[in-house]
Amino acid sequence: MPAFWTLAIEEQLYLAYFLLLALRIRYGWTRTLLLCFSARVVWVIFAHCLSTSFDIRIPVTEAAATNWFIWALGALSVEAALGIIKLPPWCFRISVAGLALGCAMGLAQLLPLVDQTGWVHDIGWLIMHPAWGVGFFILVNYAVAAEQRWRLKSSPMPRLIPALASVGLISYSLYLTHSFVLMHWYWFGFTRLHILTISLLIMTPLTVAFAWLFFRICERPFMTSAAQRSRAKPENAGVVEEGIALAG
Repeated sequence: MPAFWTLAIEEQLYLAYFLLLALRIRYGWTRTLLLCFSARVVWVIFAHCLSTSFDIRIPVTEAAATNWFIWALGALSVEAALGIIKLPPWCFRISVAGLALGCAMGLAQLLPLVDQTGWVHDIGWLIMHPAWGVGFFILVNYAVAAEQRWRLKSSPMPRLIPALASVGLISYSLYLTHSFVLMHWYWFGFTRLHILTISLLIMTPLTVAFAWLFFRICERPFMTSAAQRSRAKPENAGVVEEGIALAG
């Protein structure tokens, strides 16, 4: 399935967490994010030079180096949610998120119209994906801050939130399987125009339902077993401590 190519990139980025944390501790988040973005720029230049000089083509959009900046934003958001760091106010403003996402959408429509091998395309691509990342980074921060305010004020949570949270629980399965459902939808004779209009009302719940089934079969068993092991550890530790005490 088309989404599966990202799994290899995720493994590389998980390994890069060691370097990310080392940079974050040594230089702080501002310099670390600049270094992560610089890795994106260097990789694009390196790939361009290999392509033009030696006709060697290496992955650019699928490379871990080019996605490291976006990945690092997630780690930054987690630290902010846990109170380890304090983000500036603009990181919570919907207007800034709208500006970043609007820029990304504009570039997504413009880039296919320009020369795919030119510098204009490369510069636009350098900006587009980080713009997507910054926009959703701000939306996540805004949502987390809103949830924290609800908890502090003990105010009732909007009814829509639990429903959205249930979809969020299966979001990774939804990400992995949505293309599979969409591709097989064409077997029933629906065109792209149909998908964007009438069949959207059927396709969306069908995609979510298939993701839920995939989650129950492929993800949930591992989550349950991990929780059982974590609960068993204190019990085992207590038995060991009691045995040591009796032996003493």
